[in-house]
Amino acid sequence: MTKGNEETPGKHVHNIVESNVYVDGHTISRSYYDASIGSKFVVRYKRQDIIAKEDTRCLSMWLKIRDVEDNELKNVKKMSLTDNILTLEGTRKMDLGDEVLISRGNVSIIGKVISIIPYQIELNKDMVKKLNSTSNTWFSIPGYTVEKVNNINLLYGVSESGDLSIDLKSSRFLSIRIGENESLFRLTDILKFNKWYGIIVNIGSKVTIDIFEELGQLERIMHLEGMRNKYWKDMTISNYQIMMSNSYITNIRLYDTENTEIDKQLIDLTTYNIPDSYHAIINDSVDIYLDKKFTGIKG
Repeated sequence: MTKGNEETPGKHVHNIVESNVYVDGHTISRSYYDASIGSKFVVRYKRQDIIAKEDTRCLSMWLKIRDVEDNELKNVKKMSLTDNILTLEGTRKMDLGDEVLISRGNVSIIGKVISIIPYQIELNKDMVKKLNSTSNTWFSIPGYTVEKVNNINLLYGVSESGDLSIDLKSSRFLSIRIGENESLFRLTDILKFNKWYGIIVNIGSKVTIDIFEELGQLERIMHLEGMRNKYWKDMTISNYQIMMSNSYITNIRLYDTENTEIDKQLIDLTTYNIPDSYHAIINDSVDIYLDKKFTGIKG
């Protein structure tokens, strides 16, 4: 995928960048959101969404993750694990409450800093259980790094029964959080900075993730399916938002039906005017020409 000059991407109007985005020679978008600009959210969609536990929602968008400053803690001297609390020895670069990624080779896990002295991280319990099932001494192997999670919000739904947040964490995990409960799904590869990716996520009691990239032509580079989303439930979303992050986003679409067939996914990702708009709860092509007085809130 290519677009306009990377150094001068186009005219900014509020948080919208006016610049064509091309896939396979077709213009799929004339502009995109600079998600780093805003007060708290990038855009808010006013339409209500009533979700039953047996329902599925499909989120589709194009995303480019911008480069972030290196914040790795490289000299972790020693780690110990008690239940899901990881205690570290090494240089302290993180602050209380920071969400962090601990990784070494193919092993990676997410947690939150809960203490500075001693330096302790509360890890995701499901991920600890999975790692312990392969080796209960995984944390004792040297060579781990710790870094702050680069969180990219894909969609945020406001609900009295617990807000829904769909996020990409450090380019390697998809997070679906409902209230205080979070399900994490590891991608099969790490997404690179400064590249456009087409992302389709079907969300319900089961989750599927499909990621596309232009490699000469548009190709599906990841497909994950049949993953359990144990916290999915009845919800009434009063409005959806996209929260600020270090990314560019365009062609945000949320459907009230699933899209798991690759041919239909390709059509959705490469079509400027979608054919199934009657299924769309959100249909936002970030069209600056249709919304010249854009103030951050859409119907």
